[in-house]
Amino acid sequence: MTGGQTVLRGVLGMILPDYLAPDLRLVICGTAAGDASAARGHYYAGPGNKLWEHLYLAALTPVRFAPEDDANILMYGIGLTDVAKHAHGTDDRIPRGAYDAEAFIAKIAMFRPAWIAFHGKTSAKVISRHLGWGAEVAYGEQGWPVATSKVFVLPSSSGANQRRDYDGRPDRLSWFEELARLSGFADPGQPTPGLAAPAPPAPGTAPPKRRSP
Repeated sequence: MTGGQTVLRGVLGMILPDYLAPDLRLVICGTAAGDASAARGHYYAGPGNKLWEHLYLAALTPVRFAPEDDANILMYGIGLTDVAKHAHGTDDRIPRGAYDAEAFIAKIAMFRPAWIAFHGKTSAKVISRHLGWGAEVAYGEQGWPVATSKVFVLPSSSGANQRRDYDGRPDRLSWFEELARLSGFADPGQPTPGLAAPAPPAPGTAPPKRRSP
């Protein structure tokens, strides 16, 4: 734990640590770590997963992070967690009993992020049902909070989630861009006060270009 960061690592066999801190601008919550992420020990590390690219292209982060740099995302006011912390694999392989909605809600109430972005509808449905809002969710901002945090649902950036329509939109990136606008990432190059800036991208790497506003 450094510079105000809170890392919950290895608690009762967590597959991946939680990267959380008080009063973050945004916490991204997945369903569970994929097999590749579990093997590598880093979030969204599967082949073809575009989470890190989408965060950069939507101006939610100032650089395109690699999975191995996932802890550095705290420096820009963004945290990472999952609803199922002790299981890994695709959503259809995660047993219902692995979801710990109570623990997730308790963490959100403790750390008070301004926004939660569920990465995919499955994690959002688990929490929505638990809070009594039912299982019907759509991409975008939701009408229900978790504790005091506003809620947004993103399409999964997994390589397996390829289709022509994402709730009326032809691509996933536009949902990330909407989240960036709503959550106020107007100056994504400004680190959270008191935290060091992340290392620059590796030499020779050229990040993809962002779309014009």
